[in-house]
Amino acid sequence: LLDRVLRPLRLELINAGGGLALGRVGAGAERAKTYAVADLARGDAASLAETVSMLLPDLRARVAADGADGLRVNGPASAHMEVAVLCERLRKARGLKARSRYPAELLRVEPALAALDSRLARRTTFSFVTYTPLAEVITYWRRASGLALVVDWGALAGAELHPDTPIACSVVDRPWREALDSVLGGVGLVWIAVDGRTLQITTAADRRATIEFYPVATEADARELERVAIELPEAETHYDSASGSLIIRATAGGHRAVWAQVRGGSE
Repeated sequence: LLDRVLRPLRLELINAGGGLALGRVGAGAERAKTYAVADLARGDAASLAETVSMLLPDLRARVAADGADGLRVNGPASAHMEVAVLCERLRKARGLKARSRYPAELLRVEPALAALDSRLARRTTFSFVTYTPLAEVITYWRRASGLALVVDWGALAGAELHPDTPIACSVVDRPWREALDSVLGGVGLVWIAVDGRTLQITTAADRRATIEFYPVATEADARELERVAIELPEAETHYDSASGSLIIRATAGGHRAVWAQVRGGSE
């Protein structure tokens, strides 16, 4: 039944460390393709390729200029998807017409933390005095906060945490941001902002980096924000004058530090 549902979507079930996950059919197959990026490159595809390679360092050897207006990507489907999504986000930030069928509503050109701010600022009180399975605590958080909480159970298993792992916790009249930090931090976990209503829960050892667009009024504002970002480990920044955005690649903790600077508070 699952195969019948997934096949038209070009998805398949794969074994992920003893659990099941969804993957693209043929995701590992290497292919090369040149993308037309004249609207973004403006006659200088080499500079665009350098920017893409900086923001997607894992693909550095897989992205290159092809003439003045082409971007050549050589790699598996995941590499092509990462480059395509970054280019579409850049188009959206610049007010340009989309060049792919990727859903425009999923292309964010403002930080996820900006949209989450009001939700995470709401105050909460809860108490699990008796030891309760971790999955049940998270289910309660979903209902009470209105947030979509996605758990990377594969990563948690590596830290010997499972859905039935018992925990006890309590919070009294604190913002959800602080409440989640307090409880998750106590068991070596963190949350990562995914979009305007979604958080992913994973291990504190998870150092994956994401790309966010920070709108800035002037280049001077961009340089001021960049000074915060360059202090972060392994962070990369690029000021895109055409969209008035400082594009930052950083870990979840890094983006929280940058966002705290933007909002003039603390995270």
